[in-house]
Amino acid sequence: MRTPRTNSLDGKRVAVFKVIIWATDGSGAAEQALPYAKGLARADGSRLVVVHVKEIELAAGRVGTYPVKVNADEVLAAIWKQVEDLKQEGLQATLQLTDAMAGGAAHVIAEIADEEGADLIVAGTRGHGPLSGLLLGSVTQRLLHIATARCWSYRRPHTVPLLSKPCTGMYPWNNGCRRQLI
Repeated sequence: MRTPRTNSLDGKRVAVFKVIIWATDGSGAAEQALPYAKGLARADGSRLVVVHVKEIELAAGRVGTYPVKVNADEVLAAIWKQVEDLKQEGLQATLQLTDAMAGGAAHVIAEIADEEGADLIVAGTRGHGPLSGLLLGSVTQRLLHIATARCWSYRRPHTVPLLSKPCTGMYPWNNGCRRQLI
């Protein structure tokens, strides 16, 4: 295990982050935030707590609940594998699984972070703007507002699609170009 980074004027080595939460829903955005959480945990010798909240909804007109995501079992299996991989890499990784009503995941993640004494919460975001995040229910945006721990959100950079042919034609809605994607 590496020694923690120096975070003081007198040169003593102290961990910047002792407990890091990686909040994941199994999405690509969450997975792209994982290397950053791992890197910080490895640099500081921190404990990495993986948090997955399965959002559920009440069934209309029936008794019971159902998961919001159809592939919830596959997502959970993939997250278990990620935690095992983290342990094999020598990280102090644990998994916290819980359920929440749809729209309540951010509150549950913030509560777990408080219970674990987390110094940092790392989460991925799909990059919705404030309005679409509000309408679509961005967990990361909500988390940034309610968590008492520091939050770090990762948004994948936008990429420019490759063109198979040069721009031709006049299309004012696309800066005068007709693009054909590969």
